[in-house]
Amino acid sequence: MAVPFKRNGVAAGYLVGLNHIASTSLQGYMRELKSDYHRTTIIDAAGRVGAASLDEVVGTTVNPEILRSRSGSSAFVEFLEGEEKMIAVVIDIDHSGWYYVRTQTKASFDGVIYNRSQTLNLTLLAMLVIGVVGITLLGYRTQITRRRADERFQALFQHAPDLVSVLDVNGRIIFSSPSTTSVLGFKAGSLAGHSVFDVVYHDDQPQMREKLDALLADSAGVMRLQCRVRTADGQLRWFDFTASNQMANPALNGVVINARDISENRAFQERLEHEAQHDPLTGLPNRRRMQDKLNSTLSADAVAVLFVDLNGFKPVNDRHGHEVGDELLRQVADRLSACVRAEDVLSRVGGDEFVILMPGVFTPDDAMAMAGRVRYVLELPFRIDGHEIGIGASVGVHLAPAATDPDEALRAADHAMYEIKHSSRLPAGVVIRVGRHRAVD
Repeated sequence: MAVPFKRNGVAAGYLVGLNHIASTSLQGYMRELKSDYHRTTIIDAAGRVGAASLDEVVGTTVNPEILRSRSGSSAFVEFLEGEEKMIAVVIDIDHSGWYYVRTQTKASFDGVIYNRSQTLNLTLLAMLVIGVVGITLLGYRTQITRRRADERFQALFQHAPDLVSVLDVNGRIIFSSPSTTSVLGFKAGSLAGHSVFDVVYHDDQPQMREKLDALLADSAGVMRLQCRVRTADGQLRWFDFTASNQMANPALNGVVINARDISENRAFQERLEHEAQHDPLTGLPNRRRMQDKLNSTLSADAVAVLFVDLNGFKPVNDRHGHEVGDELLRQVADRLSACVRAEDVLSRVGGDEFVILMPGVFTPDDAMAMAGRVRYVLELPFRIDGHEIGIGASVGVHLAPAATDPDEALRAADHAMYEIKHSSRLPAGVVIRVGRHRAVD
């Protein structure tokens, strides 16, 4: 079916729609016109039948006499089918290039009763055909309007920064918005039928399963969570999920998820958090991070606290400058990092002061062994900008039992370091007591 449209009164083109004839409304109406006395057809300008009261006639061509006798408007055409005289009523359907044709024997056409009602019948049938055509065109235009609305809807989703998905009760993806391609790199529609947990990072799956189960148990529930999602190329990105239970909504019948990529915000927050708890020069945990760890550890376990102060650091700054001094501190941090255990915490708490926490250590042997390693590695020469620099270290050790006040434990280790740094009378190898401090020089 083609609908012409004009621009400034001149034909500009046609809007073409393709319909399966057997299932169209027009063919349905034509079947209702089936009669033992006549055959009803709709033909095009070439005489090909587009709709008919008999299904088997559709697609055939009418008698050539009907085509030759057309006058461009309504007409009666007489012709022969074999030896039978026939007559056809041909009606031009609104100059559309389509014609209504009603064919019957001339004998039946000339019948008295039928003859008197012919004009009324033709008028009613013409109105019926025109009405069917109008209804079909209206339905086609409605489909076009709906399709354009769908295209606008899809365009909005395609370029939206958020992902919209609908999950069934088992967590399978029923629908995913086209933005899945631009945001995650998956082909449009490729995630349909897959479980949402196929793209959620495995460490975050337990939390999401728990939240999803709770959401499904609440018919009006809404939940939020942040988790990592794997992209098509294997990268992990952070997303903020907002999900609502729409199982009772017949238009959706699922869990609707709106997800926004927050990777950049998350990275910025993590960077701020890291900078707030780490020394910018050496990258080691700072005093705040060390105290948090000391507080949490001492609540349930003993901790050996080693307070390390560099000997001879100030002359390095005075003689070689602060750039060399900064590099020396970085190298000191590297050497100390190589000494500590995986479970230990090494931090820089001041200009040339470092603290080592050894959780679970409550006997002197392990603490003294660590103090000896620290003193040894820091007494080895450092090479910086062609200079060979030698320093040492004073190490104060305090063995703090569980439930000790953290500030008191740190203060005791600091005092031990201070005593050994500023007194030459303290002998090496003094026996250490739990809850008491000792110093190592």
